[in-house]
Order: sequence, then structure tokens, then C-alpha cells
Amino acid sequence: AIIGLELRALWLQNVGENHESNLPHIGLDCWSPNINVVRDPRWGRNLETPSEDPYVCGKFGAEYSIGLQNGTDERYLQAVTTLKHFTANSLEGPWYANGSY
Repeated sequence: AIIGLELRALWLQNVGENHESNLPHIGLDCWSPNINVVRDPRWGRNLETPSEDPYVCGKFGAEYSIGLQNGTDERYLQAVTTLKHFTANSLEGPWYANGSY
């Protein structure tokens, strides 16, 4: 819940992206949580994921999203979650290869 609260606070302060492109202030969407199933320890991002168990990943993703989105005012979302890497680690082969794996 604290991540959503901090995101909402930054949005209310009109904090912008730290780029020279003068992008508009950040929105309430965040790329979190990472719910990828850990299948291969060589992936290198295993600390970001909750488990090797799909059930645990699903429960984690659901509860994390609820905590991030539900704030003190039921009329509004506190933040918007965008789940990351749901199937990306399941791809085999080089990323640059014509999209066929």
C-alpha cells in the first residue's frame, strides 16, 4: 500500500519524468509487480519474482495489486498496476529472431 501512496503523492506534486524530452508528469501507472515464474536461475532477475510456483505467483500478483490500487478513497484507484513479465521468461531462443520461438 505504501508504494501506491508514494506514487499518488508524486502525481499530486506534478513530478515529471527525469528526461530532457519534457515529458508530462508521471501517471499513476506503475510496472509492478513482476509475476514471472522462476524457471531458470541463469535469468538473472530471480530476486524480483516471488516463486517457482504458479499458484504463489498468482496470489502474490493479486494481493500486491490490491494493496497498490486500493487507497483510502474508494471512488478512485490509488495507483494502477501493470503486471510484468508474465510469460517473457518462457521464451526460448534469441530475442532478435523474427518473433518466432
